Amino acid sequence: MQIGLLTDAFEHLTRSQALAWCAGHGISRVEFGTGGYSPAPHASLAELSGSAVARDALTGELAGHGVTLGALNVSGNPLHPDPAVGRRHDADLRGRAHQHLEKVQSEIARAVARDTGVAAEDVGPQAFAGAAMAVLFTLRSIGLEGRDDGPAQLAVGVEFLRAGLAALTSTR
Repeated sequence: MQIGLLTDAFEHLTRSQALAWCAGHGISRVEFGTGGYSPAPHASLAELSGSAVARDALTGELAGHGVTLGALNVSGNPLHPDPAVGRRHDADLRGRAHQHLEKVQSEIARAVARDTGVAAEDVGPQAFAGAAMAVLFTLRSIGLEGRDDGPAQLAVGVEFLRAGLAALTSTR
């Protein structure tokens, strides 16, 4: 069994110090907060997204401490009673979701291009939608069967895909 820890609990420590503490206490996986409620003390998603050097530094630090990355997390409440907090959380959540969808679309485009011989930039959102639907059908077959809320969960997934496709196609 592996034990993980959200490093926000150690915001007073540097990333290296937090990883050393985890390694010294048998914690083998860490989760870094990257926005929303998290002060993001140990990982800047913008920096990691934009810099291979930053990603390599993080990978090296993790390996050096014998710890693996369990997750990058942004959690927040866009409906927070304080409108300023809600707007910040909404921006963090939407920004992360949009970044993730763009990356997923790029990966799918590269895979389709590799398999068909077309240029990745010529693979449009329809390929993303097709691959995403395949994922949803797989999830339905392995995880939602026998659940009373299976159809509702599938509907949520389809709505998420529609919103993702709308966001991706609006930026082209």
